[in-house]
Formats: sequence, C-alpha cells, structure tokens
Amino acid sequence: MSKRGQASRAVRKYLQQHPDAKPIDVANTLKRLGVTPNLVSNIKSRTKRESVLAAIATHPTVSVPLEKSSATRLADASPVGFEEQLLAAAELIRRCGDFAAAHAMVDLAAKVAQQVARETAR
Repeated sequence: MSKRGQASRAVRKYLQQHPDAKPIDVANTLKRLGVTPNLVSNIKSRTKRESVLAAIATHPTVSVPLEKSSATRLADASPVGFEEQLLAAAELIRRCGDFAAAHAMVDLAAKVAQQVARETAR
C-alpha cells in the first residue's frame, strides 16, 4: 500500500476514535505519516457527504413537516429569483422521486451545514 493510502487509512481510523478532532490536531498526531491538515479536511468532508447520501438512500420516504414560515422565507429571500428557485425545487423533487424524499434530503443537508458551521466556529 502507498504511503498516501496508509495516511488516509490512519486519518479515518483516528477520526472514528476522535470524531470532534480538528484537522490540525489530527495532522500533528499523524505527522510521521505525512498527514497534512488539508488531507484531514478532505477526508472529513468526503465522510460527511457519504453519510448524508447513505442516510438518504436508506430512508428515502422520511417525512419531515415544513415550518409554516418556510415558503415565506423563500419568497422574501430572493423575490427576483423565486421562479428559478421553484423550478429547481420541482427538479429536485422529480430526481428524488417524491416530495418527502426531497424534503428529507434538504433537511439532512441543513443539518450537515449547521454541523459544519459549528465546527468552523470552534
């Protein structure tokens, strides 16, 4: 196995044991394998993306109720592009198969964004 493969495997193993570790801390711990903070960030990002996609694939019909103000916030956020946003939402629903699956995917994406924002703020 290449040194890069060993480093990636070590990073994934370390992150399993320390899920809240920052990229710089992981890189310092695994410095002897040539791990950089960028490598750690890339692996963390890919892992999050894969977990979201896996959750969507395993729960395609999860239904999450919309907040009453969601449509209002969407319209107020960008009145000029509202039609484009509506067409994009329709395309998302078509690709997901139904509204519940599309809503579940958006909900998961929002949760990931919140988690990334919290980690970035640390």
